[in-house]
Amino acid sequence: MAEMTLEEFEQYTNCAIADSQAHSENYMPLNRQELEYYLQCANGFEVEGQSQVHSSEVSDVVESDMPALVRFFLSGGEIIKFIPNTQNPIDVQEAHEKTKYVHHIIQAQKNSFRILHDWLKTIEINSIGTLHYTWEEAKTVERREYSGLDEDELALILSDLEEEKQTRNDFDYEATESDNGGQKDVEIKITRTKKGVVIKNIPIEQLRISSNAETKDGADFVGHEFMARRGDLKAQGYLKSLSGVSIDDIAATFTAQDSGMRSVRFKQQGGNYDHTVITDKASEYLVVVNGYVLLDYDGDGIPERRHIIKIGTEYFHNEQFDHVPYAFASAILMPSNIMGRSRAEITLQSQLLGTEIMRSTMDNIYDVSTGRVAVNADNIDMNSLLTDRNQGVIMFDGSPDIRKDIMQVETPFVGDKTLLIMQYLDSKRVSTTGENLANQGLQADKIYNETATRFEGIRDAGAAKIELVARCIAETGMRELFEGVAWLVSRFQSTRDEITVLGKQLTINPTRWWNDHNTVSRIGLGAGDDEEAIANFSGILQIQNQLKAEGSSLVDDKDRYNTISRMMQAMGEFSINEFFNDPEAPEQSAQFLMEQNQQLMQMIQQLQGQLQNPLAEAEMVKREGDVAIAQGKLQLEAAKLAEQQRQFNEKMSSDRVKQLLDLERDYTKIEADNQIDVPGKGM
Repeated sequence: MAEMTLEEFEQYTNCAIADSQAHSENYMPLNRQELEYYLQCANGFEVEGQSQVHSSEVSDVVESDMPALVRFFLSGGEIIKFIPNTQNPIDVQEAHEKTKYVHHIIQAQKNSFRILHDWLKTIEINSIGTLHYTWEEAKTVERREYSGLDEDELALILSDLEEEKQTRNDFDYEATESDNGGQKDVEIKITRTKKGVVIKNIPIEQLRISSNAETKDGADFVGHEFMARRGDLKAQGYLKSLSGVSIDDIAATFTAQDSGMRSVRFKQQGGNYDHTVITDKASEYLVVVNGYVLLDYDGDGIPERRHIIKIGTEYFHNEQFDHVPYAFASAILMPSNIMGRSRAEITLQSQLLGTEIMRSTMDNIYDVSTGRVAVNADNIDMNSLLTDRNQGVIMFDGSPDIRKDIMQVETPFVGDKTLLIMQYLDSKRVSTTGENLANQGLQADKIYNETATRFEGIRDAGAAKIELVARCIAETGMRELFEGVAWLVSRFQSTRDEITVLGKQLTINPTRWWNDHNTVSRIGLGAGDDEEAIANFSGILQIQNQLKAEGSSLVDDKDRYNTISRMMQAMGEFSINEFFNDPEAPEQSAQFLMEQNQQLMQMIQQLQGQLQNPLAEAEMVKREGDVAIAQGKLQLEAAKLAEQQRQFNEKMSSDRVKQLLDLERDYTKIEADNQIDVPGKGM
């Protein structure tokens, strides 16, 4: 089969985008309702002149979940860990580097806390939360002006700039000189290029995904639709479409398909900005679709992912991209459906019932407090009765006993009964969502007798529900995010980077990441209970110390160091090397041996000072023997460490050479089998 024509490509992709837009129209009404209930907007059942109070079950559940989720995911510990495929030291080192570096990239994002916090809250409120991670290259321009410089000062400035340009590939400059009465004025334009992974939240109304999609990799189309200024798109290089249409010729669009979600989200800000009054062409807004379509573009019979960018009705980008850079997560997973359910969704009915009961109760209280009367209109002046004021006079004729002509109509108070119903609904909501407060409601003893044991059971069941939500997020969206960031870095980052891990420098070289590692989540049942985790690790450490004292082979210093490390992470302290030495780090062990030698030298000096005392001579001989034995042990340990480090270095070097030789042999075989020459590869 031949490669697709531009017309065929546009026809197929337009159909895929249209399907995703129709799917969005189907699921957006529910998501809008969830957001409206969270914000306690009007639900459409309000009656003029009656109570319009709102219950807050949805926001209560979401806000009670958020502290636990923030503690799970944003406390700074390791969320996801890359697992080596083999015990090869290079493979193990690569998995270790990925774990540390991907955590560093995510945490180093500008406003990283806000990005992940908003993602978690979206997952709580809506059926799915979406993160978009991309490799972006951005240039920043800085201008500096100097005046009244002599030749030496100018030469020094230009020399420093040239040195910076030679040592960094993301730095460039232009200098413009002018004469100023024998001195020099210079204007310097400095351009810095920043490359790296950028993570963004995608509002659910912008998400576009094919209908009936079970996973993101199986979906025909995944992307998002948004508004962008024409000038910003031109600055990013989108000047002409694939068919040759200039971006200046694309008609401006003033609204985007968002199902009214933005109007709900910004309901408290007011205003009505009219985009039609824009006369500056660069400020006009265009609809942009950034997505990844699955189709057989090259005609080889195998569908592949294509990254497309559509602006207005024209396509400006189309290239193969073997990854879908989105991370999706839902609070409650649904089988065979990428769309899950939110915590808000399972609470909607409780809030609707609670709102109606609260409104009925408030209306009843109003009726009881204000009251109504029945009157004999023949004997009572209705105008004076309808005028409600303090010390007001009611005019009447007839019987001197006004009680015969005016009678209070009694409205029964039902608040005590509705309170029991509200208490029952609260208990049902707790059993559904697991949300639990210390005071589950008023007069709980009227419904059931609450014991300490039962309360502990309710609390544990509630904790299990939110921990399941955290596990679902970790095993889906978080794993996709970490694996995706590692994929981007291994393919687009061509330079080394240095980061600080546990108080020491770690050099990362993603160009040597050749393996696809599996990941495991560090989020599990009980993972959010720091006090329980610390207690558990303390018990493990106690057992390890006991086994070590007995000389058991079941535990060594590294095992105890790992336990202490996990304890400190649970405490929120990650600079472990400030407190404990890593027994496998030669430099830290060398520092320990140096300190031990210093202590021995101090002991020798003290013993030498006691030589003048004849009575201490025997003790001196004994202590000198102990010192000699201790020094011998220290020298032996130092020699062992040095030999272990040498053997490790030799093995790493040997494995590296073997891998390179195997790689060159594979390239040679490919060249021979296909009669091609890969430049710089093969033997």
